[in-house]
Amino acid sequence: MNLPSPPALSAAECRRFNDHVAALYAGALQEEAMPMIARTLATVVGGTVAAACLSPALPETAPDFALSERGAFNWSPEQFRLLQSHPRLQSGPRGEVLSVSDFLSQTRWQRTDLYNVDRGSVRLEDDLGVDMRLPGGSLFQGCVIREERSFTERDRLLFTLLLPHLRAVLTLNPPRTASSGPASDRLVGLGLTPREQEVLYWVSEGKTNADTATILNISPGTVRVHLERIYPKLGVENRLAASRVALEKMYPARFGG
Repeated sequence: MNLPSPPALSAAECRRFNDHVAALYAGALQEEAMPMIARTLATVVGGTVAAACLSPALPETAPDFALSERGAFNWSPEQFRLLQSHPRLQSGPRGEVLSVSDFLSQTRWQRTDLYNVDRGSVRLEDDLGVDMRLPGGSLFQGCVIREERSFTERDRLLFTLLLPHLRAVLTLNPPRTASSGPASDRLVGLGLTPREQEVLYWVSEGKTNADTATILNISPGTVRVHLERIYPKLGVENRLAASRVALEKMYPARFGG
């Protein structure tokens, strides 16, 4: 596909872009990454609503999905499945920022089932988005939706410049629902039993013994026994040190791993 050469950004635009990227990193390390990504796309590129989704490599794990504040979807699972007919998805995850209008004329687009899925929710005349594979096999999908065909090459450039930062944020703070699967998959290699891995996972997430017991359907006393067995296996003496070991294992990028 031959696309026009992108325009150069002015010094003021570069400063604004850098400010938004700095805010993205700061915010994504304090809260869930996906909502921050959606808000950043809506702010930097601009649109009626921005959406971000991370689908895990393991199909049985639920995807993590977020919208910018201005959007609301009330779609059924069947309607979400129609997203697979999106022309950008049909071309496969190319890691390139593309719009609906790169593939279909407005007339052909308006004849599709996806276009007509929910006219009362978001009038999706065009979207600009990307589908890219991340290390580990997860698929990131992000887009900005507009109610008219008004995306410019400057919009495409801004979105493209964001891509390495979106990838970095998802590496630093991977969504829990898409990054891991069971705790035993995240903490393998520490010499713990599967149940000990589950206990350590929830403790490292800040849960109390009572919280962990409720989640795992065991007693708080059993949680305490598991922790007493976990500490010597990890070479630590308390739950804080054990949590640090778990977090370093699950999120090595945060700790220079």
